Order: sequence, then C-alpha cells, then structure tokens
Amino acid sequence: MHSVTDVRRSILPPVTARTLDTPGRPGVYYQGFDYGAREIQVDIILAESTLESLRSRVRNLAAWLRPDDTPRPLVFDDEPELTWYAVLSGDTNLEEIVTVGRGTLTFLCPEPYAIGPERVLTIADGATVTAQGTADTYPIIRATVQRDITFLSIGTVDRYVLLGTPSEVEQASVPPYERIMSDELTTTEGWVDGLDADGGLVAGTMTSNGNEFVVADYGIGSGWHGPALQKGLPELVQDFRVTMWVQAINGKAEVGRVEAYLLDQTGAIIGKIGLADKYAGRDEMWGIARAGNLANGTYIINEYGDRRGVWNDFYGVLRIGRVGNTWEAYIAKYDPVKRVYHTRRLRRWTDTKGRWTAPLARVQLHAGAYGENPPMSVRILSVTVERVNKLQLSDVPIIAGPGDEIEIDCERFAVRLNGEHALELLDPSSQFFVLRPGEPVTFDVSPPGAATVELRYRERWL
Repeated sequence: MHSVTDVRRSILPPVTARTLDTPGRPGVYYQGFDYGAREIQVDIILAESTLESLRSRVRNLAAWLRPDDTPRPLVFDDEPELTWYAVLSGDTNLEEIVTVGRGTLTFLCPEPYAIGPERVLTIADGATVTAQGTADTYPIIRATVQRDITFLSIGTVDRYVLLGTPSEVEQASVPPYERIMSDELTTTEGWVDGLDADGGLVAGTMTSNGNEFVVADYGIGSGWHGPALQKGLPELVQDFRVTMWVQAINGKAEVGRVEAYLLDQTGAIIGKIGLADKYAGRDEMWGIARAGNLANGTYIINEYGDRRGVWNDFYGVLRIGRVGNTWEAYIAKYDPVKRVYHTRRLRRWTDTKGRWTAPLARVQLHAGAYGENPPMSVRILSVTVERVNKLQLSDVPIIAGPGDEIEIDCERFAVRLNGEHALELLDPSSQFFVLRPGEPVTFDVSPPGAATVELRYRERWL
C-alpha cells in the first residue's frame, strides 16, 4: 500500500522584485517583479507486509519518479482539473521502520502555474471571450483560410497581430509560388523509368500502393542500386522549388537512401535532395542537398542534423529550390499530432559562377539499397513543383489560399503557415496579446469571412 499523507503548496511562487539603483537617490526605483519556480512538497507513506515487497515497491516508485528530459504532468486529487508540470528535485530519502517507509518528495515546477484544460472557441469579427484563472493566459489562434488573402489581422482593443500586407483595390495580388505539378503518387501513370542515380545502378521496381510510391524490388548490385522513376513537367521552370514528402525508417542493420533528382531538358542532373543511412551496424540518417551533379556539384546540406541520429525514422519534408543563382535547401521532420515542423535545417548557397542555371524540366524519384545490406523502409508520399513568381514593386503577395492553416502562438511569439515557421509574414507593428483573467476581450478579425478562426487557450492558476 502507498498513499500521500500531505501536500504543501505555497500561496505564490517566489517573488523577486526588479529594482533600479540610482546614485545620489535614496532607495531604488521599483521596476516590477518576476515569479520564480514553484516547489511542491508531497509526503508519502509506503506500507508492505515484508521487507522484500517494500524494496520492490520503492524500486517501482523510483522508476516512475525518475526525471525525464522535460517536465511531466502532476495532478492532485483535490484539483483534478488542473495540471502542474514538474520534475523531481532534491533528496528522496526514505525513513524505513520495519516494513513501512516514510518520506518527502519535492517537485520543481519551472512554470509556476497550474494549467487548466484546453478551451477551443470559434471566433469571428466582434466575438467576445472572457478567460478565467488567476494569471494571464496566452492564446493560440488557428485560422483555416477560405480564399486567397494578402493579409490576416487578429486584434483586440489595444493590440493586434498583422500578417502580410493589405492591398489597395488598384494593386495586383500575386501568389509568390505557383504549382505547376502536384502528384500524390497514387499511381505511376505518367512516370517513366529513370536512367541515372549518383554512383549507383538503377535497378528493380518502384510502384504505387494507391497512396504513395514504395519499392517492390531493389534489384541486384554490389554498390548502390535501386529503382527510379521520372516525370516531365508541363513547362520549363527557371525559378522553382521542389518539395518531396517521405517516410524513411532506418535501423542499425539497414542501409539505404531516398532522393529526388532535378533534371534539365537533356536529362542531366542539376541538383538533388535526399536522406541516406550509409552505416551498417549503426543507425544514423544524413540529410543531403546539392546543386549540380555528383562530379562537380556543391553540397548545400550534407550532415546528420543538430546531433547524430536526430533524423532517424524520418517523417517529413525535403525541399530544394533556386531563384536566380541562389539555391535553398530545407529538411524538416513533421509532428502530425502537434501539426508542427521540427528538427529543421535551412541552408542557402549562391552559384556565383552561374554553373547550374539550366531550367528544370523533369523530376526523378529514387530509392536505393547498398550491396546485400538490408534496405531501410521507404515511402515517398508526394512531390510538388512550384514556380517562384517575380513580383513587381507594386504587387502584393498572396500569403495563403484555400485550405491553408495559419497559427499564431502568443506565448512563444511564433507564426506558422501549414506547420512551418513563417515569422517573416509578421508586420513589425504587431503585438502579441494576452487574455487577462476575468476581463472580456472583443476580437477584430480581418478580412471578414476570409478564414475560419479558432481560439485555443489553457487558463493559468497561481
């Protein structure tokens, strides 16, 4: 048996006054205050019938309490609707008397507030919301766009967040990117066999299972070998970006790669992006992006990310593009639950000698294995090619269109477009806002009817 005999929570977390000392003036200027981390002490008792069962209970409790990389939820029976986020801190000494153990556990709450359940409200222009709690609440606004927009503004009486630029009636609204090919890879119709892959043999078969491209057969080879399919674009594209969604699951035994090649009119490789695990006996996924071919190209990305293994078991996006003579490559994992991109890498390189400026004519998808090593599991989910439009000074760029999702996170001062960070859309005059407890807030949403807007927040309690 185990039970909690007492919980001690302070009225407020530690309060530190901010002051400014001015020479020649008695006292100090008061500059406000800061809350420190909160500590919660919990007295426990463990009672068992034997010493052996007591030791087993203590070990199970230790495994449950072991600190993690991030604070974990802590809920008490007297406030079941509120959650503290805490880590175990300090000593965990247990006073044992025969088969009974008594001790005190100290939990450190880096954020000194209890958090209420998430509330989700649909708001429109003129909607009023009143948050409860005893501390300021930072909302998340999620807007699902219904039509092309050049701006989105969400405001309160004294603050607003403006994304993009409102356009005058005489100004042209122009999309910065325009899709010329978007393939969900539900069929291989329109795709033909590829001819070349870096340092390897094109062999085997790639097919569609009705949802994505998968490898039916890698063929045979002593080095890199595997299938490739390519597809021509409806037009030549000078300034472009190519986006491929993939899932690549690797392990210590598996070796493999998945790549998208950029081809010109002659079929020559002018660039590529992909993932590769080249290590037998070790799981370490690398991201690779290159302007040019294998012999003479320049690598924009050629690394394992922020730390070894961070791109293992990859699900996310690979993107490469060119505007003028500047190349850009982007690799990011995607969290489908939180709907955000993470573990990202963005790199740019300028082709000052103008070596890789041929128009993009075709895209080739390739998956490879090496020798007789077991291949990693590869799914290619989609590929999109977009033209990058050149905007005139009088043009106003369209920032989002039907189905796009914009998220404004007022706590983290973040803006995301379809899960990707898009702080560049934020107008410098913007101010992220808070919901103060008990104060009604009336929202201004512009342009009216252009998006379905959700307000998400979790009330905070001292």
